[in-house]
Amino acid sequence: MALATGGFMAFFVVISNAGIGGVLWYGATRVINGEMNSGSLATYIILTIQIGFSFAVPFKFTQTKQIKALGASERMFQLLDRQSAIPPEKSHLKKQNEYAQDSGYGVMYTAEFMDQIITNCEKDMKLDEEIKGHVDFDNVSFRYPSRPERPVLEQLSWKVEPGTICALVGPSGGGKSTVVNMCMRFYDPDSGMFPITISFFFFSHHLHLHSFIPFSLKKKKKKGVVRIDGRDLREYDLRTLHAQMGSVSQEPVLFARTIYENITYGLRHSVPMEEVIAAAKTANAHDFIMSFPDRYDTLVVTFPSLSHHFQIMCARHL
Repeated sequence: MALATGGFMAFFVVISNAGIGGVLWYGATRVINGEMNSGSLATYIILTIQIGFSFAVPFKFTQTKQIKALGASERMFQLLDRQSAIPPEKSHLKKQNEYAQDSGYGVMYTAEFMDQIITNCEKDMKLDEEIKGHVDFDNVSFRYPSRPERPVLEQLSWKVEPGTICALVGPSGGGKSTVVNMCMRFYDPDSGMFPITISFFFFSHHLHLHSFIPFSLKKKKKKGVVRIDGRDLREYDLRTLHAQMGSVSQEPVLFARTIYENITYGLRHSVPMEEVIAAAKTANAHDFIMSFPDRYDTLVVTFPSLSHHFQIMCARHL
C-alpha cells in the first residue's frame, strides 16, 4: 500500500509539473510570436493547476479512507485467522466432510453451500448428543493466564442436577462467571504443581545430637474435570455443546432489529412463527410483545423496560 501510494504521488507530481511546463512553453512561444498576451498565459497556467488539484483532492480523500479500511481489515483478518486454543473434535470435522462429499458438494471448506452442510450435520450430531443437564465439577482449579499468581477456583467440587435452579453467590471476582464459562468450555481446568513439606529427623547416639530438617517438594496435583451428563466436557464437540447451551449476561445485547429477528438471531435456517411464539411464551415475553401495534415486527429500540430485553434474550436461547 505504501509503495502504491508513493508511486502514484510521484507519478501525479511528474504529470502535473510536465503539464504546467508544457502550457508554459507553448504559451510563451505564442506570446513571443504575438499570438497571445501574458495575461491569457497566466490564466491558462492557473487553470492547469486547478485541473491538477481537482484530480488530487478526490484521490487524497480516497487514500485516507483506504488507509482506515486497511487497518480495520487487518484486524478483521487477524480475528478470522486466529486459531482456537480448544480445537473442535476431529471426528466432528470428519463427519462434516463426509456429509459434504455424500451430498455432492465436494470438500466442506470449499463447498458452495457450506452453511447448509454444517447446519444439517449439526442437526445429526445434536440427535446423538442431546444434553440433559447434569453438571459435575470434580476437583477443578483455575487461574487466568493474565493473573497466574491469583487462583480463581481452587479444587472446586460440586454437582447440579437436571431441572434444578442453582445460584452462585459471592463477591466480585469470586469466580461465578468463570464457573459458567467453564460449563461452556470457554476455559479448561488447570493442571499444576502444589508444594508439600517433608521433614527428616536425624539423631546421633555418639554425639547426642539431633536435627530437624524440613524441605519442600512440588507434587503434581490431579487435574480437575468438568463433566456434563457424566461425560468429560472435553469429549464434546464445541458446536454441538454451544448449540444446546444459552447464557444471558448482566447486560443483554439486542440489535436494532425486530423482535422476531432478535429471537431468531444466530440460527442458520428460518424459524416458523409458531416456534418463535412458543419460545416467547416460555420466556414470559409473549404478552408484552402482543401489546405493541407491530407485535413481533416491533423494533427493540422502543422497549421502555430493561426486563423486556432480558425476556427477549431468554426467548432467543429457547
